[in-house]
Amino acid sequence: MAPRRRKVTVNVPPMAGLVAAVPGGAPPVVGAQTAARITLPQITVTASPFDVDLRVGGRLREPPGEVQVFNESAYALQLTIGPDQHYLPPWIGHVYRAGYASMHVVPLLLTNPLPPAPSATLLVTVAPQGDAFGGTWPAPASRHSSSYSQPQALGLVSAAANQNASKSIGLPSGLACIGFSVDFSGGNSFPFEVQVTGDQTATTYLDVTHPETGVYAAILSPADTSVTLFLTGGPSTTAVRLLGWTSQIVSIASPTSQPAAWQAPNKVPQAFSFSLAAGASSTVVSGQTDKVVTLFGILSQLPAAIPGCFGEWQTTDGFTLSHVDLSQTFHVDHNLHGGALSVGQGLAFKNTSGAAMTASLQGTVVYGRM
Repeated sequence: MAPRRRKVTVNVPPMAGLVAAVPGGAPPVVGAQTAARITLPQITVTASPFDVDLRVGGRLREPPGEVQVFNESAYALQLTIGPDQHYLPPWIGHVYRAGYASMHVVPLLLTNPLPPAPSATLLVTVAPQGDAFGGTWPAPASRHSSSYSQPQALGLVSAAANQNASKSIGLPSGLACIGFSVDFSGGNSFPFEVQVTGDQTATTYLDVTHPETGVYAAILSPADTSVTLFLTGGPSTTAVRLLGWTSQIVSIASPTSQPAAWQAPNKVPQAFSFSLAAGASSTVVSGQTDKVVTLFGILSQLPAAIPGCFGEWQTTDGFTLSHVDLSQTFHVDHNLHGGALSVGQGLAFKNTSGAAMTASLQGTVVYGRM
């Protein structure tokens, strides 16, 4: 039985305060309005699909031109706006073209490496036709909660003036996030650069130039049991403390010069071309034990229609990700925004119809692995 949808209808106070939606900055105040933009009250995300009224109970006379969505939950969200389908990872904000009166949201609960999050909310701002959100998207959700999970101090790395230092530090079991803070006590100076790299996966979790006060953190892959902390020293003694959290903290995104593996593709795009017999499947991206595949895009084309034929994109254990109609030609570019598969799973295509594919499905998958 298909999950029951719940519809979220929002009534906004008529004299809401004025606030701008700033990419990368704090999400706008609930109920706020800038020009004709309207920010909906935050929506609680559970496992059940739901609809969001993009006309805000009739406040907009026509469907909005763009919608800004911040996903402050541990779910990956499948967002459907008209014929377009998008995937929004946890703790990421994005802007999408709208033009339709509603948005259907399907929460997808991920397994490792994402633990439960400190909140489960969706923040939505709609812009009218002719208005556009500026800035660079996607952007990290930036409402921070420092009290959710207290960090463990895992080790300290120090360097003399104008010297470099590195140390491999073992990690206790059960960590969900890894990060660091700079120790400015005494006469310590700012380091020029701090890098945290997984010893087992070679994942660069953090690479921060000129770090300031505060905490920098990223989601930890379960495959890494130790990390190396490397620092480039400053004009006087520098010291950096490695930190770990047993549950996900909100400020998972940091101003890094190199994005972590879950933020951007780190593998060569995988090309594919196949024509399959009825019921046959083809693995495009293989799964690996203790590894997580992150999907950023699938560009596919079918040069000739195959009457009565259809198929599915699946995980390598047979879980359906999307259905594909092969009875007509197409050229489609799906932006998946780093959606993560379950640990150990890869990506495959299966001909689920009773007819053989008489033309080849061709394209490229853009992905990462961590």
